[in-house]
Amino acid sequence: MPSRVAVTKWQEKDDIASAIIDELHQLGYPSEGFLFNNNLPPNTDILLSFAPHQRLGAVIDRLSTIPVENRPAFIHWNYESLPNIRIPWTVLSPMIKSRVWFDRCLNDREVGEIDNLVLNSLIKVNRRAVKFRHLGEYQNAYEGGFLHLLIDISSIYSEFYKNLNIKSEYIPFGTSPNWYSDLNLERDIDVLWMGLRRTRRRSKLLDKLRDQLRYYGIEILVIDNVENPFMFGEKRIHFLNRAKITLNILPTWYDPAFIVRFHLAAGNRSLVVSEPILPHCPAHVAGEHYIQVKISELAKTIYYYVNNEKDRLRITDNAYQLVTNQMSLQNSIRQIMESAKAFTNLST
Repeated sequence: MPSRVAVTKWQEKDDIASAIIDELHQLGYPSEGFLFNNNLPPNTDILLSFAPHQRLGAVIDRLSTIPVENRPAFIHWNYESLPNIRIPWTVLSPMIKSRVWFDRCLNDREVGEIDNLVLNSLIKVNRRAVKFRHLGEYQNAYEGGFLHLLIDISSIYSEFYKNLNIKSEYIPFGTSPNWYSDLNLERDIDVLWMGLRRTRRRSKLLDKLRDQLRYYGIEILVIDNVENPFMFGEKRIHFLNRAKITLNILPTWYDPAFIVRFHLAAGNRSLVVSEPILPHCPAHVAGEHYIQVKISELAKTIYYYVNNEKDRLRITDNAYQLVTNQMSLQNSIRQIMESAKAFTNLST
């Protein structure tokens, strides 16, 4: 009998959780979603979480209330960035432990124990340095016997976990059929950029590139939830179908943010142009599936591909074939479930 899978939802309407559940159903696994701070569905065999977009510690708290012999296997699929892994472990280790300790203290407080003004300030502080908290939560969850397998969409990060003696596997991100469609629209948006600005680096580079492109008469449509609100579902598909180019600028030089951006754009045949990125996903090949150039060359490269449809279509066709066949979300979920079977000895 197939294992029953519970999928973490980080908010009530969670597009990625819904897409994962759809693929699990297609593969024959009974599955349902649950909010991260709620109890798990009964008779869960495998708990599958991803991202995370909220406190993973809240999920661990729920698991801790279940007797050890009745706990499900816990598999987490990370696609968030880690801290700079070039930081020596002797420095990084106390940083992540302190970050998890602060989060735990804040969330274990008694109601009315902290003045509201102070509490609001502490909550704002707790929204910072979340990369350190994520890594600390992973380490604590694994060492505490809650987390069975830590999967990452980055081959680099997966090797890093292994060096920390955490069972890990690299399984690349995949594209859901819910995220793309061929609408046959006019490509009347030259350049589209979507996402939070997040860091000073990214914001400065985006603004500088914007000024450079205006020299060529090219505008960037910025969807950063400030200039224009974020868009999801059919609206996002509509705009990606109109965009000749989807721009990738990293918040930090080591961030794997390119991966999700690429999979959202490629299925909609929008060419991804990026600054140099680390080889988090070896299947993404620069020059074949996307364009990668030095920051100083982004403006003239974008100008070229905006005005050379034949060369642009050659690459977007390659990218489309990659994400709709080899790198589909269903293939990723299939690999995750096979890994759950291998690592937990469950009947899947």
